[in-house]
Amino acid sequence: MVKKEYICGHTSCRKRCKNNRDLDKHLNTKHILCKEACGLEHSKQVETGFNCLDCGKILSSKQRLNTHIISKHEQPTEEQKTIS
Repeated sequence: MVKKEYICGHTSCRKRCKNNRDLDKHLNTKHILCKEACGLEHSKQVETGFNCLDCGKILSSKQRLNTHIISKHEQPTEEQKTIS
């Protein structure tokens, strides 16, 4: 039996999912459509991101960045606190 693969169409992502439902969930939470620019899906985080200076993860808001830093890296640095 051949299993069908469900792969994210964004070239920098290419996440593989076990079914179409999981792929749809991935697309709806990780990517937005940018038809005006190129018709491809782009990471929402890249468009409006706040970059973690410790690990490089990009988050969608300053609040999420600070929550990430506190939970993953202890405390935000003074530089990270001033990012607006």
